[in-house]
Amino acid sequence: MTWDEVGTLCMKIAEHVRTNHLDIKLVAGVNRGGLIPGQIIAYKLGIPFKAVDDSYDLIDYAPNKVLLIDDVCDTGETLSKFKISPYANQYNTAVLIGKPWLTRSEAVSFLPDFTAEWLTEWVVFPWER
Repeated sequence: MTWDEVGTLCMKIAEHVRTNHLDIKLVAGVNRGGLIPGQIIAYKLGIPFKAVDDSYDLIDYAPNKVLLIDDVCDTGETLSKFKISPYANQYNTAVLIGKPWLTRSEAVSFLPDFTAEWLTEWVVFPWER
């Protein structure tokens, strides 16, 4: 994936937030994969960014005001870490890339609210090279 493609996917997520009038006050990027996309999206939305490891990092924020970002959702395992919060279902979640089997598998632990693009192939992001 190129930087331009990443920018386009980040813009899709930012537009989703604007179009759906989500009252997001913080973009939280899941360490490691969500850091760069999260910063780009926060910049596009003109709101703060915070790197997070789990829901304890978000304890000072109203969950429905947080947009939780990761680069890819393959099984839902990474985003499911945030389910330990009593407010887990209130987080707005988005990923750049989702895998189509997420929607067909009963084993999926977490399905993001918004996915910018669905791909079956392995993705190498520019920051991974």
